[in-house]
Amino acid sequence: KGRSAPSRQVQRRLSPRAGAAESSLAAIPRAGRAIGWRTKFHLNPTAPRDSPARKQMPLEIILTIAFVIFLLAASAFFSGSETALTASSRARMHTLAADGDARAVVVNKLMETPERVIGTVLLGNNLVNILASALTTSLLINLFGDVGVAYATVLITALVVIFSEVLPKTYAIAYSDRVALAVGPTMRALVKVMGPLTKTVE
Repeated sequence: KGRSAPSRQVQRRLSPRAGAAESSLAAIPRAGRAIGWRTKFHLNPTAPRDSPARKQMPLEIILTIAFVIFLLAASAFFSGSETALTASSRARMHTLAADGDARAVVVNKLMETPERVIGTVLLGNNLVNILASALTTSLLINLFGDVGVAYATVLITALVVIFSEVLPKTYAIAYSDRVALAVGPTMRALVKVMGPLTKTVE
């Protein structure tokens, strides 16, 4: 009984510390999730809140966004090329070819087999659009969770329709001859590279 009073005093002294320890333990899962998110995207979890290391975007995200932009540009190229080649003036192309314009000669040769050009455009366009959609979906899922699928669907649809379909085709129709001459050499190389695949589809 003589020891009961000191023991109660020791318990009172230890109880605040025990409560603080329990609070610290309860905060570990939240801190773990935050640190896990930053570690997943290679952020520095120990850096000060206002430091450049905490505000810097991970290299993987930057590279993914850059590659998606490149794929959308490639899709715009395919869409504009198809419109320009099919809408270009055959009479003007023959006149330019007769005057020695090598690019006009390329355009005339391409349009001798329009099915191969269209097959190359469709194959390339679908390839880059699907890849851009997959990368965007993966990125937004990592950032926002499952709801990232919805975000990616809305975002990539808007980007493809506006920047890879409407704008390039509108420009190609307005300046069909100029665009056809510009894209002719590149399209000839793509037709040769994708020739075996397009023939298989045909």
